[in-house]
Amino acid sequence: KLAEVYRYVLKYSEKEVVSLEKEVDFIESYAYLVNCRFDNNLTIKIELESNLGYHVAPLTLQLLTENAIKHNIISTHKPLVIDVFIENEKLI
Repeated sequence: KLAEVYRYVLKYSEKEVVSLEKEVDFIESYAYLVNCRFDNNLTIKIELESNLGYHVAPLTLQLLTENAIKHNIISTHKPLVIDVFIENEKLI
């Protein structure tokens, strides 16, 4: 998974936008690595019915995830859940 994350960063970090589908694939690899650190007390729920046609800046979901981790408590008693979904044609 670490190689997948590194490969994505090298390939897409200089691009202006990437497909949301590629970004979701990346964040799933990143989430696996972060869960190794937090012993599965972090859950990233991605509920996108259809993300075809959507584009975002590269590493957007990773930066938001990293920010949520930095500014919240993550423990067995207080697991962190990050929900990613589309509402009114906006990524939430």
